Amino acid sequence: MSGMPLSRGVLLLSLLLLALYAPTLGHGFHFDDYHMVVNNQFIKDWRLFPHTIATESISSVPVAKGMYRPVLMASFALNYQTGGLNPVGYHLSNIWLHILTACLAVGLAARLWPNLSAGGILLGAALWAVHPIQTEAVAYVASRSSVLATLWMVLSLWLYASRRWFYSAGALAAYALALGSKEIAVTLPGLLLLVEWRLERQAGSARTAAFLRLLPFLLLTAAYLLWRKVLLGVVGVTPLRPWGENFRMQLEGIPTVLRLLFWPLHQSVVHPQPTGEGIGPWIGFGLLAGLGSLAWVGRRRFPGLTFALSWAGITFLPVAFASSLNLVVAEHHLYLPSLGFALGLPAWSEKRCLTPFLILLVGMLGVATVRRNAVWKEDFTLWQDASRRAPGSAMVQNNLGLEYESRGEMEEALACYLRAVRQSHDRIEESTARNNLGNAYSKLGQPEAALQEFRRCLELNRFEQGLFYNNIGLADIDLGRWEEAEEAYTRALEADPRLVQGYLNLGVLRFRQDRKEQAGFLFEQAVGLDPDYPLASLALGKFYISRGKFAEARRVFQRFVRVAPRLPDGYLYLAIASLRERPADPGRAERYLARAIALGWKPDQELLEELTKLKSKPQR
Repeated sequence: MSGMPLSRGVLLLSLLLLALYAPTLGHGFHFDDYHMVVNNQFIKDWRLFPHTIATESISSVPVAKGMYRPVLMASFALNYQTGGLNPVGYHLSNIWLHILTACLAVGLAARLWPNLSAGGILLGAALWAVHPIQTEAVAYVASRSSVLATLWMVLSLWLYASRRWFYSAGALAAYALALGSKEIAVTLPGLLLLVEWRLERQAGSARTAAFLRLLPFLLLTAAYLLWRKVLLGVVGVTPLRPWGENFRMQLEGIPTVLRLLFWPLHQSVVHPQPTGEGIGPWIGFGLLAGLGSLAWVGRRRFPGLTFALSWAGITFLPVAFASSLNLVVAEHHLYLPSLGFALGLPAWSEKRCLTPFLILLVGMLGVATVRRNAVWKEDFTLWQDASRRAPGSAMVQNNLGLEYESRGEMEEALACYLRAVRQSHDRIEESTARNNLGNAYSKLGQPEAALQEFRRCLELNRFEQGLFYNNIGLADIDLGRWEEAEEAYTRALEADPRLVQGYLNLGVLRFRQDRKEQAGFLFEQAVGLDPDYPLASLALGKFYISRGKFAEARRVFQRFVRVAPRLPDGYLYLAIASLRERPADPGRAERYLARAIALGWKPDQELLEELTKLKSKPQR
């Protein structure tokens, strides 16, 4: 492998990664993907995109204050404009971004260690790229932020390491794109200092010249932080817990982070949350102190190890300790820090006795990645796996309950939701569990119990009042209390003017009250906010048919079948619109009906007779 040209090695590495992650093209959306992509109105209408630049609106639900990621949202919007909500395009983009990052890492390592063989450089990049710890960042669409930010950061470092002034503009532009992808990019100046240290050891460099090279990046960092303060009102991300508590929890999580990097067994989308109590934080502190000492002592004899440990420290520690992350241990948070080992490994992988072992290790890690990707195939397997690793997590119990509910296994779902209520660590988490519990009670025909849960949610969580009032309205409908339901829907829309379900449910109520024109207006509002919400499109299309607007109905249902191709309703109403629109098209209606029947619709004799009569008439 030592004699392999770098370009051929990069091609082989790309093909290897494509083979390892190709199975994820058959995966769907998971967890945060639903509010970041599927239900996110900000990526579906380019007219709303300036809103994501001028505000922190990146999701269909409230997120932590200070999350500002317009470049990430632009990538999702591009996916949506080219492929709608087909998950294949989103997963394919993640795979290619990971491959590009690995290729750039090879280029950066070659500039940092110009005297080393291509084989050593490629082995370092391969060990990082095929490591199963990266599966969460690549197989999970919403974690694209980690991959995208890392890609732009590595590109910036690669251009910077050329030591040519005319590359500086490109490096600065790449840094700006990284800052717009994820907040972790603000650590790039620290990595630039690390690169300067390496290049100074390699060729020598005047400190004044190094400072002048760094100055534009420091100024851009200051401008970015000022922009965040003016625009968002905060410099960082709003902490979720007190600083001291978060510091102790992060320290306690250090052993798990190191285990995942060096012994990647028992991976999970959610790991047990540290408490920050007992001896755990002290163990984490001791490990950090030991690694820091190792990096300092070995800086001359083992520069690669020092580089790797310094990279990991610069990119992980400030982010972990300066902002209280929702999940203290999250595998996608290690995507950028672990890259340091790929860049530092080539410095000591030249020993020929290690080469066979490292190649074998690449193969073993690749097998582990394939197995981990299989867990991400569907939500049920993902949350079942997480429940084995973190049974005490309310988040896990909530999501596993949703999966049982979607399968109709309501007893198991209720058990999960009740455990989630007991295991919740904060009011937001408890409100999520109680909202799910209320929805389950509604499905089981217990609206009074559901109302009790939804009203408790209003007390617990002021950020999602619209959702809770909407659910209260649905429970009131089940109890036959239309006036109370109307008031609840109205309050839902006052709390959240972009709540699609609020417009839809108020429209359904208006239709039942024989206020059909108002209902149609509300349905149009719902579809305008989210044209991919099937229930809103179904309601609007049926309204158009009831008013004789068959051409409009056909356009709505044509979009419906693109979004929900496995539901027979869209094809059924397309057939009706084709029959009753003038001039009628019985041939097209027959094809739509055949599709609806194939998907499970039971034939309606009256509709079939209407089709037969039309087919018997000569068509003009």
